[in-house]
Amino acid sequence: MYEYFVGIDVGGTYAGVAVLEVELSETRQAMAQQFIHVTTDQVWTFIDPSVGKIGALDLRPAFGKILLMNQQEWASPQSDPVIVNHVVECHSGQTDLRSGAMLISEVIARLWAIALEKIPRARDGEAKVHAVITHPVTWMPDTLQRFKEAIALSKIGQDTSSVLLLSESHAATRAVTVDFQEKLHESAAPIVVADCGGFTIDTALYEPEKLLVSGARTRFYGMLSLNLRYYTAIQDVLQSHAATTGRNAEANAVTATEILAMLQWEYRGGKWAFRPDVRQSAGPWFPTPDGQPVQVHRDVLLKAYKDLAGKIVEMIMIYFSPESVSNSSKPKEVYFTGGLCVFTQLLPVVQNELTTLLGEDAPTLVLGDRDNMLSAVCRGAALHAAFPLAEAW
Repeated sequence: MYEYFVGIDVGGTYAGVAVLEVELSETRQAMAQQFIHVTTDQVWTFIDPSVGKIGALDLRPAFGKILLMNQQEWASPQSDPVIVNHVVECHSGQTDLRSGAMLISEVIARLWAIALEKIPRARDGEAKVHAVITHPVTWMPDTLQRFKEAIALSKIGQDTSSVLLLSESHAATRAVTVDFQEKLHESAAPIVVADCGGFTIDTALYEPEKLLVSGARTRFYGMLSLNLRYYTAIQDVLQSHAATTGRNAEANAVTATEILAMLQWEYRGGKWAFRPDVRQSAGPWFPTPDGQPVQVHRDVLLKAYKDLAGKIVEMIMIYFSPESVSNSSKPKEVYFTGGLCVFTQLLPVVQNELTTLLGEDAPTLVLGDRDNMLSAVCRGAALHAAFPLAEAW
């Protein structure tokens, strides 16, 4: 007999689905397991804080697009608050892609349909299917309720024996313990797992001697806070623009994903130019209420980039404090997952800062296979659906 376990992750940078097939004996002990399908698609996810709704760009490739949001338009009765307000392209100015956006419930429904296509026995009613969907736990006070609504709208519950919700950090950590299982079990020191996504940066501690993950010190960091930290700097740029053009200007929210995407550009010949080695075509432009894009100074973006690396360092340092671990059990390595890991210039900054702070005690940063990093959360969710470790979560 087979049972199927589906993990769905709708993150701030990528959305993914993984299908785990498990052959069970009569005593329901796992006899064999394998992922029969894993996929990830780039997706720019956003949240409209004015109404507490969650939305995302379509799952078709989002290269060349930067999602920028304007709070005045969110509150405007002329605009649908659950649809993308601005997508800006550097070479062609402002482009409105409202028709290319969808709600999280629609994303979940699409991923669920992909999963069921891979499970013919489930379509025929001959196998049980279980699902786990991840959610950013502290992104908004009512996030959990919003995701429950999304699950209901996507009609997943009609086809499954159970649907659970799981935090990204726990799912990513669970997947990494499988990716590096042999190495982890050989290690005598605890290992930090850092899941760096477009919305949240989550860290957790894996303790080999316990063969499970400790969630006690997991912390969540909403990128909305990061946005607010740069409000003043970006406001200065926009106000300067307003002063020279005579137009009114207001700062816009910027996610970590956008900041890093913008840094794929370089300043050449007095203007921003697309780096030949990067396929993205996104530029450092911010929309204003009058519809005129404004260029933000490179130094502002570099500061945002460095501060983002600093936040990752801060969260890793939790596991090196005297009250966290003893000198004999300090973590030796940090394994990374998540959408931000595709920006490879991020980790050297993190490594240098850790070396400065910890010297010889600085852990080694381990970057896994790109596909594994991006699909870690949805794979971990599927694994948790099949083999939950209650004491670890």
